[in-house]
Amino acid sequence: MMMIPRALPRRAAAWTALTATTAAGAASVQRMSVARFASAAARRSAPVLAAPSMRHAKWAGVLAAGSSGAACAFCSVAAPAATPVVATAGGKAEWPTVTLYQYEPCPYCCKVKAVLDYLRIPYHVVEVNPLTKKETQAFTDYKKVPVVRIDDEVVVDSSAIIARLRELAVERGVKDVTSEDGVSFDEEEKWRKWVDEKLILMTPPNIYRTVPEALEAFDYCLTEGKFTPWERRLSKYSGAVIMYLIAKRSKKKYGIEDERETLYAALNSWVDAVGDKPFLGGHEPNMADLSVFGVLRAMDGLQTFDDTMQNTSVKPWFVRMTERVGASTRVSSA
Repeated sequence: MMMIPRALPRRAAAWTALTATTAAGAASVQRMSVARFASAAARRSAPVLAAPSMRHAKWAGVLAAGSSGAACAFCSVAAPAATPVVATAGGKAEWPTVTLYQYEPCPYCCKVKAVLDYLRIPYHVVEVNPLTKKETQAFTDYKKVPVVRIDDEVVVDSSAIIARLRELAVERGVKDVTSEDGVSFDEEEKWRKWVDEKLILMTPPNIYRTVPEALEAFDYCLTEGKFTPWERRLSKYSGAVIMYLIAKRSKKKYGIEDERETLYAALNSWVDAVGDKPFLGGHEPNMADLSVFGVLRAMDGLQTFDDTMQNTSVKPWFVRMTERVGASTRVSSA
């Protein structure tokens, strides 16, 4: 039997309740070459300051504020001109410096990491302190994760980040996330929207179903990032309590009677949509495949993940995705 590789301890987390503040709006400049690949839903801009180069990663908000509205935006400063394509001696494209500011188990961050890994884009990771956000304060007022810096360009929100990464890959002649035998673009967008508006909303009532499960989900705070012992303990225990309470509120708000059965039904509907194809995208994953995969990887290591693999039909697809995405292209963590 093929075994599913275990990811880093993905203890899903403080990234929800502790990042609920929506930043005040400043109009963003939407890059037309990226727009087709962003989510079809209308989005408000979130402010992003120019990186200090010129001086030197949803859960966020959606659940912590008790709202189903997500703040999705392109970066609010005009993106710099694309870095020229340069081939190495081995014929491989060279990439700008990509840094992901994240919470390790955040499903929105895991969506971005799935795309980075699949496109073979090397990236650095900086773990954000969920209490202070000190790692991103120097270059953006955005209060959520993921945030990505591409050289001196700052991009926020997972959908906008993924669109930008896809553009970088196309510019360099790297494989695009498309397939001639997959579903239509509109169908792909429908399932991407389903991930953000449905699937992710089902995860807190499952991950934080009980106090022990909530504490298990916050174990990552004890090992990830460069935090003090006090910050680690505070993040774990305060985060677990907050998310346990939010999970109960979310379950009531969305009329979820049995959180596990609701999640199982959702994932089985995804498998039905994939059908007899290896992926929704056909012989290659599309962005919807990578988004669902990212959400499931965020649960890896938790009881919810094990129960899901045992009680739904999603495991064969997940195994295929694990093989196709391949090893992580992360080059450093801080």
